[in-house]
Amino acid sequence: MKKLIYIGALSTLLLAACGEEEATPKEEILIDDTTDSNTPTLDENELKDYASNITGSTFIKSISLADNYSVIEFYNNFEEYKNDNPDSLLKEDDYKGYFETGDAIEKILVIENVRLLRQFPALTGAKMTLPFEGKTYSIDMDRASVNDYLGFKVEDLKTEDDSWNSKFVDPIGYDNKKRKAFIEKFGTSN
Repeated sequence: MKKLIYIGALSTLLLAACGEEEATPKEEILIDDTTDSNTPTLDENELKDYASNITGSTFIKSISLADNYSVIEFYNNFEEYKNDNPDSLLKEDDYKGYFETGDAIEKILVIENVRLLRQFPALTGAKMTLPFEGKTYSIDMDRASVNDYLGFKVEDLKTEDDSWNSKFVDPIGYDNKKRKAFIEKFGTSN
């Protein structure tokens, strides 16, 4: 909540109580107490730098921050990628080979978005859209729902103690059944 404090009005009251006249004109100071000093902040450029190195990043069209959600969109097809990257040495077969299996797309949608939530505790959620061969795969997850679904806080997982791999990547990201259940909960394809 933002509070507007009238310094002049306060000083007038104090001076009047002491029998003095007002000495200074009224001043307004806006104090913003909506931010909690313990709340992490998010830098969009830092998010973009980090997300530009996730799996499949070569074919990412855009990375943005909207309403405190990471929003990642992949190119619609190889032609669109090639139009934006005419000097790329990649061929259409490279592109297709990268996404050809449904597992690859599911792993990117699940693992990389949860990775962003882990890496950036200030994110409220993550969205990703990955079109491939006439079908659009997408995921839209908010942190609270993901943490509730998993039964632990993804922001507490670390690579240093291997909890990232042991609690999420191996048992969920790489397990076909659990990954598909995660996709059914948070993702869509059409």
